[in-house]
Amino acid sequence: MLEVVLDICSGMPNPHWVLSDSQEEKFLSKVKAVTTPTLSKPSSVVPKLGYRGFIVRSSHCSGSGNSFFIHGGIVDFGQFRVNRKADNRDLERWLLDSAKSYISNSIRTEVNNELGKSSSILQTLALDPPQPQVDCLAGQAADAPAYNPGLWNNNPVTVSSNNCYNYANNYIDNLFAQPGYGRGGPGNLACPDCQQNATADGLVACNDVNNALRAGEGWYVALVINPGIDYHWYRQDNTGCWSHKQGCWPVTDRDNSGNVIADPQHCDLGAYVFCTYMIRPPGVAISGGGSPC
Repeated sequence: MLEVVLDICSGMPNPHWVLSDSQEEKFLSKVKAVTTPTLSKPSSVVPKLGYRGFIVRSSHCSGSGNSFFIHGGIVDFGQFRVNRKADNRDLERWLLDSAKSYISNSIRTEVNNELGKSSSILQTLALDPPQPQVDCLAGQAADAPAYNPGLWNNNPVTVSSNNCYNYANNYIDNLFAQPGYGRGGPGNLACPDCQQNATADGLVACNDVNNALRAGEGWYVALVINPGIDYHWYRQDNTGCWSHKQGCWPVTDRDNSGNVIADPQHCDLGAYVFCTYMIRPPGVAISGGGSPC
């Protein structure tokens, strides 16, 4: 049995479903028909907000070892295997159609819009390009965490089981934390609802990040929303710059354009829109309902 994961969310769990026997047979025949070898990788192997492709893998009750990552017309078979490239994105469209009622109309529309665009192919991975000069507000919060991506990226379980809300709160619990979890959250995926749920967890609303926070007062975070689909959080590090964790992907300090994030209100958010800054003080309690990765 093959499970499909639509990789599109950062805070919310990704949609996932299992192919029927006939769908699995059809999918494998479509993969077999993609025959052109390529050394290129899908562009979404560098994390970004928004649609990042499909993960198709053996379900937990299956004994087979099939695993595919499909995005931008490329079928990525994983390490040590040659990828294949299609002339179109029909395989992605077929996988989207197989979701049926497992995804909302909002998600379906967004993915269809992305599939209508030309997709760049990543020839050379550059996950850690040279740091450009940016003007960040260092020293604004005495408690601001250090930017230490290795703490979050070096353990596969940590990467796959903690999301943007975990990262913004600097809290690894491997439960894919949700704002207001246990209090009815996350509720509607709109700015007021997500802010209200975060407030219930102990975060404090603020208008800007221009006021210095003394030791014991916490650090700044920022909330953005892809309305009706997902939410996402950033945090300000002790460098004054901002970083984030996009769902099941590694931590990064870059936006969708690959630029260092000096201010999440003015960076490339993809389809997301800026909502608000908040303060993450001591004593915040967050939790979640398990990893969707």
